[in-house]
Amino acid sequence: AGEVAAREYLESCGYRVLEKNYRRFGAEIDLIVCLESTIVFVEVKNWGSFGYEEMERALNRSKRNKILAASKGFLSESAVFDRYKVRYDLIHMNGKGKNLRHIENAFTETGTV
Repeated sequence: AGEVAAREYLESCGYRVLEKNYRRFGAEIDLIVCLESTIVFVEVKNWGSFGYEEMERALNRSKRNKILAASKGFLSESAVFDRYKVRYDLIHMNGKGKNLRHIENAFTETGTV
């Protein structure tokens, strides 16, 4: 339910969905979307509570590194995205797609923002 709600939200904001549940290098990226000249790799979490500690747990170094590796694999598959900006977002909601919160630039290659 969470990933469907996240996808529908992003589409309503003008994002175009490129991939769902993309797997590469032992990692999964929940959604890969595009908005104008930006490609966005989105992690979706559907948890009851979500504060700073939970964000750190959701996007710990290991998880970020896996998403980064998978995203680079995706980008290497097509020269179409060579000139695109890249962003890593987090969408959180608590319970069946309710209270959706979209955190743009949730992390970068150097850590959490």
